[in-house]
Amino acid sequence: TAQRQQHSPSPNSATIVIWQSPIGSFYLNQFSSLSIMSTLERVITQLSAGKVQGCKSALPNGNSYCLYRGIPYAKPPVGELRFRPPVALERFEEEVLDCSYERSSCYAYMHFPPTVAVSEDCLYANVYTPIDPTEIERTIPLPVMVWIHGGGFIAGSGDAAIYGPRYIVQEGVIVVTFNYRLGPLGFLYFPEKGIYGNMGLKDQRFLLKWVQENISKFGGDPDNVTIFGESAGGASCHLQYLCESSRKYFHKAICQSGVAVTVWTEQMDAVSKTRNLAKFVGCVAESDDEIYETLMSAPADDLIAGSEQCVSDLDRSIYRIFAFSPVVEPKESEDPFITENYVDILRNPNMTNIPLILGLTSNEAICFIQNLSVELYANDAKLFVPPQLAVPEDRLLQVGEEVKRFYFENRTVSSENLQFLLDFVSDCMFVIPVCVASELHSRYQHSAPQYFYCFSFEGKSNHIKAMFQNDYQLEGAAHADELTYMFEASFFTTEEMDTDSQEYKIRKAMCRMWTNFAKCGNPTPDEDQLDILWQPVEKIDPDQEKYNIRALDLNEPSKMVDHPFEKRVNFWKRLFEKYGGNYLLHRALQ
Repeated sequence: TAQRQQHSPSPNSATIVIWQSPIGSFYLNQFSSLSIMSTLERVITQLSAGKVQGCKSALPNGNSYCLYRGIPYAKPPVGELRFRPPVALERFEEEVLDCSYERSSCYAYMHFPPTVAVSEDCLYANVYTPIDPTEIERTIPLPVMVWIHGGGFIAGSGDAAIYGPRYIVQEGVIVVTFNYRLGPLGFLYFPEKGIYGNMGLKDQRFLLKWVQENISKFGGDPDNVTIFGESAGGASCHLQYLCESSRKYFHKAICQSGVAVTVWTEQMDAVSKTRNLAKFVGCVAESDDEIYETLMSAPADDLIAGSEQCVSDLDRSIYRIFAFSPVVEPKESEDPFITENYVDILRNPNMTNIPLILGLTSNEAICFIQNLSVELYANDAKLFVPPQLAVPEDRLLQVGEEVKRFYFENRTVSSENLQFLLDFVSDCMFVIPVCVASELHSRYQHSAPQYFYCFSFEGKSNHIKAMFQNDYQLEGAAHADELTYMFEASFFTTEEMDTDSQEYKIRKAMCRMWTNFAKCGNPTPDEDQLDILWQPVEKIDPDQEKYNIRALDLNEPSKMVDHPFEKRVNFWKRLFEKYGGNYLLHRALQ
């Protein structure tokens, strides 16, 4: 678990944080960045809650931009507001709020990247705009892109240590990053005492509302907002897409390596986990009132530490490595988010016309190597059967052998053949669910254009792959590898690239396509100078048998391909037909 400092850094403080994690120790020196910020030209913008003072700096192309960090977008969710939906902040305490530095991140079980401070008071946004506040009245409003960070609903923040958006901003858009509540503070569910869960998702929705009310003050167009995110951030974008009360706040969505129907998204046995957490933090009674009082008064650190103990054996068996995540709420919930099954919502014909991008990396599971025991899979073929697949107990071994044979053919399950195990894990955690979402969208959402990609580029900035693959020489791009091409990250030292390099070209292409989509709903419009036409996924009749995902292979050069995972998807379709019915409707692998 990360070692944490429980204070917000002042812009004049020098804070060195050591981060200890299962993958090593890292250091972050805030002094240099804060010192640089203190020398930059200041700019002031008037918002609905008061004035914010940011800084002016330079984009990689030399143009200027303004950055405002640590803007509170809701009241601190502390005290009686713990476990409650976010509440509007009417006025800032200061006449002019200093927004030259990032505030506290939310409490998390593990901090990746390391953070300088954590607190329950964590609902802050960062705005990056190429428009000077003195020029807003004379400038055409720009498209807005709101980034939702990943981290399994238990980790992460919107900070620039990973998500510095200068490469995106210089394409002519405004970028907003932000924090939302995580772990039990964001997703604990106890309806017996009026705690209906999804606080983190409601924070996201509240931030989108804040954007609608304030982004014009930064030169943004509230009528042209795109949400985009990766992993749990991608799943969050998809959940916002499915949420009727959220859709009025945005106009396009990009879901990277995460959708609502991934196996790790929806929380199971939510009330049981809440009761178990109360025991871990010292509740000896079992009444709802005493459990509630314990959870409301427990230190946030204890809640986060205890949440690891709430992960069930079923969770682990289906690669859900964290306890607290989104739930489907009852209709009587306070400020409900989603009250229907995700698949049922997707099957509601033409529920929206919002354009959508879905995508994956070519070798998602590389970053989970250290959590995989090859020996366990080698010794027990039944582990190849997802628990939700309705296979009779006396046939588990037979089906497990069938799955193992599909992935490994005649090879042994061993470290030498690790890639085939990674294919299996990638399919369970990401590939099959994202393809399910894509197919449901194509069959039922004919009013909404859909684009699909697979990021397969391998280059010097594939930092996630380099961090996790150890001595293995694996092909393809790992989960989250695309982020260090889209974003500038001090944590990974994403240096400037030679303009003739493949890395520079893939960065330029991705940022251009993502911002084109934000501008007009088409990643490769005719008037752009890109060398590729990204074709949308075809719309098909709900009862049509054959389905093909026409996808963009994001590489250098990029090209259109037919269904990059077709063989693996078809295998699972056949297996579901044999044991569980239509794989589009079944909860297994979802």
